[in-house]
Formats: sequence, C-alpha cells, structure tokens
Amino acid sequence: MQSFSSNLKLGKFRSLIKNLTNEQKALIKSCGFGNILEFDCSEAPRSVSFWLAKMFDVNTRSVNLQNGSTFTITASTVHQILGIPLGGRRIPTRSTKALKDVIGSDTGTSSIAPTVDQLFISLVNSELGGDKFVRIFVLIALSFFLCPTSYGSASSHYYSGIASVEDIPKYDRSSFVLD
Repeated sequence: MQSFSSNLKLGKFRSLIKNLTNEQKALIKSCGFGNILEFDCSEAPRSVSFWLAKMFDVNTRSVNLQNGSTFTITASTVHQILGIPLGGRRIPTRSTKALKDVIGSDTGTSSIAPTVDQLFISLVNSELGGDKFVRIFVLIALSFFLCPTSYGSASSHYYSGIASVEDIPKYDRSSFVLD
C-alpha cells in the first residue's frame, strides 16, 4: 500500500464550529463562509480519503472509477458541496511582507507561518472578534479543512485573500479550493 498523509483535521474543525459565539457566526456568514458552519462530519475514513486521492486525476480534475465511469469536479461542484463563494476575483497567491505582517500581528507568529494547532488552541476564543477573528477563522478553515497543507502550517499563499476582510467574499473561493 502506498503512503498517504494529510493534515485534514475534521474533528478539530467541527469542535471549533460548535464553540463559536453567535456574533462570531454572524461574522463568518458575512464573509461568505456561513454554509461551512453546518459542517457536521468529524472524520474522513483513511481508506476513503486514500481511495479518492488515488482515483483523482489532477490534470483533468476528474475522479476515474474502476468501472470506467468518470466524473469531473468543477468550481461549481465545490460551491454546491461547500457553499463557499463562486466567481469573483481570482485569489492572488503571492504574499508580500506587508501581508505577512498583518497575519503575523493577528497570530503572534511574525517569523514563521502559524501551525494549525497554534491557530486552533491559542487564537480562537469567545472574546476574539472583528477583522482579526475573521482573518484567523478563514485561515483556519483553509488550513484545517478546505486546503490543508502537507506540512501542518497555514500557507502564506492564503494571506492575500484574507488580509482585507471586506474583500473576502469577493474572491472565487471555490476555484481556489479546487486548484
């Protein structure tokens, strides 16, 4: 059997969602991530995750089944499943020093990318609100659930799409997750 590794943390993400205040939930809804508040799956069985990864053709964005059937996953499919924004601006993936400083200030990790555990344990609590909460929550959603990295830290590729909270719902999140 081939090796399979993922930093997908569904149980932690579900726990985070359950512990949000009504004010925090309203902030999440205002930036286009409200549907993931309804997420209620605590794990993805390793065998199913491995099977899906093995059957997925990155070049065609298709799942090729053993019986010869194929289905393509599109940005619209991602939107239908997750309810995250579809259409709008493409998210730039280059992070400037200024963007890194914004995220570093929010997370207290200006010299390195925050790990998903640092974000979860240290930064999200019932007192956290406003733009800082939104940036951290979306960073967690991307790092834990939507686009988990293989190295357990939030990618700086996410920063430009979350630095300006008012712009968060204006980006094409569904295409970004698919990519």
